[in-house]
Amino acid sequence: MSQDTNKYSPSFAFSLSMKALLHTSAVASFLAIDGNRSLFASRPIKAGQVIDVLPLVSVQDKPTRFTVQTGAEQHIDIGEMWACGNHSCSPSILFDTTRMLVTATRDIKEGEELTFFYPSTEWDMAEPFLCHCGADGCLQHISGARYLQTPVLMRYFLNEHILAMVSARDAQDMESLAMHEGEELGR
Repeated sequence: MSQDTNKYSPSFAFSLSMKALLHTSAVASFLAIDGNRSLFASRPIKAGQVIDVLPLVSVQDKPTRFTVQTGAEQHIDIGEMWACGNHSCSPSILFDTTRMLVTATRDIKEGEELTFFYPSTEWDMAEPFLCHCGADGCLQHISGARYLQTPVLMRYFLNEHILAMVSARDAQDMESLAMHEGEELGR
């Protein structure tokens, strides 16, 4: 393994065999011996900087582990490299599915892992999981925006389709609450 490959891998993985998969001017993708893939900054990136265009390889009607939701019932395959993007409750990048851009949420150091907040694009995930990102306020169980309360979601960048679904859910919840209170008063 070359030293160049090592400089982008996480410190805990230095003992693992890492293989560079893809590399762009700002992003390097690596595969660890255990089969997990990750993305790392290959140079410093400033907050708000556009890192890449979010690729659209194909359109799907159902979510998979490797798609990103772009509409109420539309999911896209974003290609091999960006599909390596891992989740964090303190993300360093965002996938803006309206403008189809990958953008830095904050200043990112060279060698830092590039992560995004999965519920920012996903309403109901194909493969929910327990998060071990270690961020302050880690949400722990990640299943999609549908399963998170609105005040929690509002701490994050959310794509337009997720905002619309949250609004619809909240309106339905308010309607149900009003109906329930009306029934209680009628007793």
